[in-house]
Amino acid sequence: MCIIKDVKHFMSNGAKTFRKASFGEYDVKSDSVKEIYRDMFENSKSDSINLRSDREKIGRDMRTGFNKVIIKKG
Repeated sequence: MCIIKDVKHFMSNGAKTFRKASFGEYDVKSDSVKEIYRDMFENSKSDSINLRSDREKIGRDMRTGFNKVIIKKG
């Protein structure tokens, strides 16, 4: 009996979702998608700061790696 209820619930959910999507009303976003959207589009001023910081960190890592390679060869 429980399996029949689960299948019925699954099918009714699918039908409701398909109906909403066909009318263009399907605009449900999960919490993780909302967070990614906020990070990408709402923090424009801090993005330049973050990019500069990331570039400095990458440069530091590249110098460290390069120095390790030079020391091993020498």
